Amino acid sequence: MWLLISTILISLIYVKAGFSKINNFTSTVKGLKEMFPLKSLPNKFYELAILLVIIIEIVAPLILILSNFVPVLFNAARIAIYSLIIFTILVTLLYHSNEGLMKLIFDKNLAIIGGLMAMATLY
Repeated sequence: MWLLISTILISLIYVKAGFSKINNFTSTVKGLKEMFPLKSLPNKFYELAILLVIIIEIVAPLILILSNFVPVLFNAARIAIYSLIIFTILVTLLYHSNEGLMKLIFDKNLAIIGGLMAMATLY
């Protein structure tokens, strides 16, 4: 029961972020292009990257939640949780510095990574 509750709570962050990216797709692509070290890549690269992020942020949490009810998804849940861990590490390093107001978001992401790593021991 606690695993289901913690999975739902952590999943909310990702699913809400995924739908926010859908609603603000153009500005999200622009934001990635500004933050990404290689500025000369075609816009399609950034669009595909954001599309992949949206898929990860929506599908991976749903797999985690459903794996609590459908045992066949247990192995998929392991892949989903590690994809969220890797994704969150990359986002934290790319978007959030460890200074100023961003330090709060940086620290929040570290806590989320820690929570995901703890959950990963159960999958």
